[in-house]
Amino acid sequence: MRGILDAIDDHARFFPEKIAYHLSSGAPVSDNNQGDNQLTYQQLITYANKLAFYLQEALKDDHSPLVVFGHKSPWMLICFLACVKSGRAYCPIDVSVPVERVRDIIIQAASPLVFALEELKVAPAESVTITAAEVMAICTGMTAEIDGTHRVGRDDVFYIIFTSGSSGTPKGVKITTDCLENFVRWAVTLGDLERIVESPTIINQAPLSFDLSVMDLYLSLYLGGTIWAVDRDTQDNMRRLLE
Repeated sequence: MRGILDAIDDHARFFPEKIAYHLSSGAPVSDNNQGDNQLTYQQLITYANKLAFYLQEALKDDHSPLVVFGHKSPWMLICFLACVKSGRAYCPIDVSVPVERVRDIIIQAASPLVFALEELKVAPAESVTITAAEVMAICTGMTAEIDGTHRVGRDDVFYIIFTSGSSGTPKGVKITTDCLENFVRWAVTLGDLERIVESPTIINQAPLSFDLSVMDLYLSLYLGGTIWAVDRDTQDNMRRLLE
């Protein structure tokens, strides 16, 4: 079976206008609007490739993992893919994580660059911080895109998710590309999903820094489906959730 990144690239090539990611609040993605709530496969891959090219040019041979801080913005998904397409693992942190734990994670990750897609109350001393507006400017302003030679390999770390730290210092769990792809291929077999649902819509409730979200994101992207993300405000509003 093909790899996850190859599958997403194929979906963007053959079904460019298919919605890859939808957030329950905000306004549609546009080049002039930062309050976006959905993303086509073409936008996802084009923006990720441009951001990956920027990362490769800016960081050169430093392949340390990169922290992505935010809450379910479509730009988080773009940052995730940009990291791995540039040969770097990503480390997601949700805005619900306490400030001290955020600081611990950034220090442990030794990230040379932090994507701050929401207000980051921790000033990482050793890291460059890139805001959501700056990410958007890179993605919409650049013309160069990365090629497929820099992406993470099968034995490379794809992402790092940190534990809650309830028993002490948070610990990072490293997941390789091969592990992720084996997990997704297993998930596809549940109920013969690939045969029954050609292009599924999969609801995402868990924060993107929680391991439960991995199945939502990558099962949907692998199958060319739509991730329907439900943010905190929507989860707290039963009427809105039912709509």
